[in-house]
Order: sequence, then C-alpha cells, then structure tokens
Amino acid sequence: MLPASCLGSMSVALAAKLGVAGVVVAGAATGIKGIRAAAIPVWAVGGTTITGHHRVETIEINGPIGMRGVRVEPGDLVVADDSGVTIVPLSLVESVLQQAEKTSRLSAPLRTAIESGDDREDLRNVLRRWWKDYARLGKDV
Repeated sequence: MLPASCLGSMSVALAAKLGVAGVVVAGAATGIKGIRAAAIPVWAVGGTTITGHHRVETIEINGPIGMRGVRVEPGDLVVADDSGVTIVPLSLVESVLQQAEKTSRLSAPLRTAIESGDDREDLRNVLRRWWKDYARLGKDV
C-alpha cells in the first residue's frame, strides 16, 4: 500500500491550466474521478484516499529525478500510453525516433495483412518476411 498521494485532482487541473502536457508520478494519486475528467493524461502507480497534504514537500521543479530506478533529466523524452511509461535520454532521442520510424514502416505490411483478413498461409508468409526484415533491422542499431 502506498502511504499517501503525491498528486490530486486539483493539482492536475492546475497543471492543465498552466499548459502541462501530462503528468507522471512514481506514487499514488487521489481524486481519481477528477483526474480522469482532466484535460491532460496522468500516469500514477495507484490510487489512494489518503491525501499527501503536509506529508509531501516539493524540493525542486525541472531538475533531475530518480523514478523507479531510472534517472530522468530535464529534456528527456517521456513516452506514455496505456502500456506504461518509457523515458528516453535526450542524447538518444534522435536515434530512438529513427529506429521507431523504421520499425513502424517495416510493420505496416504485417498490420495490413492482419487487418485485411488474409488466410493463414498468406499471414504466415508475411510474418516470415517481417521477421527476417525485423531481425536485420536490429543489427543496424
């Protein structure tokens, strides 16, 4: 169980009003209904009814942090979706984006084949070609 929240719905509403694109916390949030209704996405470890007021103190804003064993520096790329959160160090952003674009282009025929309703043998052939190309792509990194 998490001891107290480090984020609440009013903080999220304020962050949205100030132009924040999204919030990631390595702790619990409270006021989940209000957070879900907010104009920005939020990722948290969990929820709690215990407020963090007078239990949590802001030490620094826009400084380096450690989050669940990962060092995050200002300027790092934060990519988050329903699967979770990934931090890409600023020095690697360009190469990671290039690799992601290659992977996406490479996967397009496979996605099309899956969505088109091809028969199993056609899907197997497309998958074999994709797997070979994908294996070669990994060697380019």
